[in-house]
Amino acid sequence: ALPYYIFPLRKGRHSGIMMPDMELGFNRNAGRFARNVGYYWAVSDYMDARAWFDYYERGPRYYLNGIYKYKVRYLLDGNVNGSWLRQRDASGGRSKGWSLESYHSQRLGNNATATLRTNFTSSQSYRGDQNFGASVDDRLNRKLQSSVEVRKGWSRTSLSASATRIEYL
Repeated sequence: ALPYYIFPLRKGRHSGIMMPDMELGFNRNAGRFARNVGYYWAVSDYMDARAWFDYYERGPRYYLNGIYKYKVRYLLDGNVNGSWLRQRDASGGRSKGWSLESYHSQRLGNNATATLRTNFTSSQSYRGDQNFGASVDDRLNRKLQSSVEVRKGWSRTSLSASATRIEYL
């Protein structure tokens, strides 16, 4: 039964272990590691979630990552991406770090929309860590930007209000 649990025969979108991305290996800096060990959860036709963790022997370091996405056509859509790190340094001290990004867009009736974007992190160095698994563009981005915007349109004119917060790391 175990092979069918890991490699199900069902076609289409369904919950299960994320096998194709899993990585086991050895790194000179991090020691033995296991990356992208995770699970995909098809909550409903309108939303899904993925959670995965990375483990690095030296430290040790534990990364917990997650993505939650939702979409109702012509009404709303969005996602929440987050990660959390716990590690022990050479002197035995423990440290934690986290990152959170989200996006939400919603229709508020005829010709009106609201959009919210958030971007937060616990420290300047958290996203720049090479072992974090982020792309080069994400690691080099040293700016956190959050915003909210509301728009309303009429036949010949429109009105919009927005607020933005930018923090340079």
